[in-house]
Amino acid sequence: MQVSAPGKLILTGEYAVLDGAPGLVMAINRRARVSLEPSPDTSWHLVSLQDQRSTCSFTFDERGLPRWNQPASKSAFHLVDTMLRAAQELALQNLPPFTATLDTSEFFDPGAGGQKLGLGSSAALTVALSAALREWANIPALPRGKQLAMLLAMHSDFQGGRGSGIDLAASLCGGVLDYQRSPGSSEPIIEPGRLPAALKFRAIWTGKQASTSDLLQQLEAASEADPGGWDQVRQILASAATQSRSAFISGQAEELISSINTYGKGLRLLQTFSGIPVFSPEHETLAELAANHGVTYKPSGAGAGDLGLAFSLDPAALAQFCSEAAGAGFGCPDLALETRGLARQN
Repeated sequence: MQVSAPGKLILTGEYAVLDGAPGLVMAINRRARVSLEPSPDTSWHLVSLQDQRSTCSFTFDERGLPRWNQPASKSAFHLVDTMLRAAQELALQNLPPFTATLDTSEFFDPGAGGQKLGLGSSAALTVALSAALREWANIPALPRGKQLAMLLAMHSDFQGGRGSGIDLAASLCGGVLDYQRSPGSSEPIIEPGRLPAALKFRAIWTGKQASTSDLLQQLEAASEADPGGWDQVRQILASAATQSRSAFISGQAEELISSINTYGKGLRLLQTFSGIPVFSPEHETLAELAANHGVTYKPSGAGAGDLGLAFSLDPAALAQFCSEAAGAGFGCPDLALETRGLARQN
């Protein structure tokens, strides 16, 4: 049995979505894959293809918690440990043991020393593995809202209590989503839609990894030190995110690009407020190259590295920008919209 889920690119809503602002996110054609098969012995086994086929085994203690034969230190194994501890209701210890093969290789750039691209690999793996475990336990899938709330709780534990869940939504549902956390509810509001046909985009790899959890921790510290300052920045970001949502719903390409540009300006204010290098030197260079071609550019996600997104109504201008960016040493991965979310392959 194999289950897979796609990665994501955030169009607008970074940071502000944590405090209830809307965000736009799209699933992309890079997938995390989880395969389960019967174990050859009485232990449960994990194989991570990304970590040079590293393996780890575990059993369960009397409380139904995993007992590892070695520290589950690697990122993928740490995520699995977190998920198993949060999924005791599945009673996996009472079921035949399995060997799980985890493959997130599509989320890494083989031409850049195997660096992670920042496409939400841990979220995609969370979605795929959770579905695989429930199927192994012969437990039906939850309704989408409850499923996403469960996934958010699991992934939040892995991220140290941070994260909005917007990446999980893209991995679960696929397509382009209008996403917003719902006040007083664990279930976010998700509305699928389509990008305007006239809107063209390309993702650009800065060549530098960034840690979203570290950046969120930095924002948390800055907002606690100056709540009033953060409230001002948050309102500016939320206003731009709301403009993006309106343009997305109405299908107005020019208005959507304009609102994305406004959101990028808001991210610069956040950078000034918090010290987070959202527009790292690499992003600054790309933003300048984009402006020279009349193309709108902003970091995608938490910034400080990873990927940026370039938008234009002029395919030729976008192609010229990408060519110049590649000539300057930046990567232009072939990323496209993925309409399928969570999927099972026999």
